[in-house]
Amino acid sequence: MALSTIFAPVPAPAPAASPPTPKPSEAGYWFSADEYLAFERASPLKHEYENGLLIPMSGASFDHNRITDDLLTFLNIALRGTAFEVVGSNLRVQLSQGDRYVYPDVVVVPDPPELLAGAELDTVLNPVLVVEVLSPSTRDRDRGTKFLHYRALPTLRHYLMLDSLRLHAELYTRTEPRGSQWTMDETTDPEAVLDLSQIGVRLPLREVYRRVAFDAGQSA
Repeated sequence: MALSTIFAPVPAPAPAASPPTPKPSEAGYWFSADEYLAFERASPLKHEYENGLLIPMSGASFDHNRITDDLLTFLNIALRGTAFEVVGSNLRVQLSQGDRYVYPDVVVVPDPPELLAGAELDTVLNPVLVVEVLSPSTRDRDRGTKFLHYRALPTLRHYLMLDSLRLHAELYTRTEPRGSQWTMDETTDPEAVLDLSQIGVRLPLREVYRRVAFDAGQSA
């Protein structure tokens, strides 16, 4: 046998088939939920999923990140030793029995949480509290279609929206377990304390806005 045969380079294996890449021009392409999850797990960028369409997630402002990080810190401490835990925006939440997948800024779940079956364990099914920090590009969806579908989650007890451009909070609380009635508390008072009664936490607004400096009049 010739040495050249022994040391001949081994052909590289054919690359594994990858999920289709969405392009803005391909408006007619619809992803199934399974295609979306396969694509998303291989993608370096995050996308939400809405009835077959992929919605790219844009970057967030510095103040948006300040608010999110301080809220996560506060809830991590407040929920220590309780029946709940808090996670950030790297975990998806499944809505509408798989027709929608979203990445809330902050999610509180029971400990242990209920996760979508599979090896990845990266999708939450039973959030108790969802928090969205509003920005100009997301506020309409966060207040509109997202909240509509969040309300359909039987496990959800609180939905909190925090504005990143002014001191403003809207807290929606379900009045009865699995019920359809919600109450709303809205405030621009920096000394206000939000009652997250279903997880046993009282949240001072100053804790989440403490590093954000608004111009005069922006808290009104």
